[in-house]
Amino acid sequence: FLDYGLLRRPELLAAQSNVEARQNAARLARSFRFPNVTLGAGIEQQSSIIGVGGASPPVTLPVFLRRERQLAFRATVPLPLFNRNQGNIVGADYERRAAEETAAYLRSVVTGQISAALSNYRSRVITRALYESSILPQLQKNLDAIIEAYRLGNESIFAVIQVQRTYVETRHEYLQ
Repeated sequence: FLDYGLLRRPELLAAQSNVEARQNAARLARSFRFPNVTLGAGIEQQSSIIGVGGASPPVTLPVFLRRERQLAFRATVPLPLFNRNQGNIVGADYERRAAEETAAYLRSVVTGQISAALSNYRSRVITRALYESSILPQLQKNLDAIIEAYRLGNESIFAVIQVQRTYVETRHEYLQ
């Protein structure tokens, strides 16, 4: 029952989910220790106008348009190189440890609650068996005997009422 209860309690499931989230956050923070190097490739086109100038009278001279295409590669590394995301890593590890401690505390509380409930249940089963096997049958015998004694005139009605009251109260306790 204990294992079943530990696997199904919502607060423990939420705490375990929080631990997993904090572990993932710590892994993510560690992954940012290294700078993101971006690589790229592309085609660049440059256009330039080549013309002949310098003549004093306005003369129309030929103008040439020159186009060049180039294959370009790029690599980008962000600076500073010495920032390894240390602060975020420490913070994420602290939150992960705090989530683990919270989950362990909840697990111990739930274990205590389940153990107490099982102990209470076992005690009630024993009590019920005791009522059914000895207490109620004995009270029924007492009630039958006092009623027979009243019919014979050996007991008063008050004695019968007292025994009936005891029987009813005990039966009520049994039902509780």
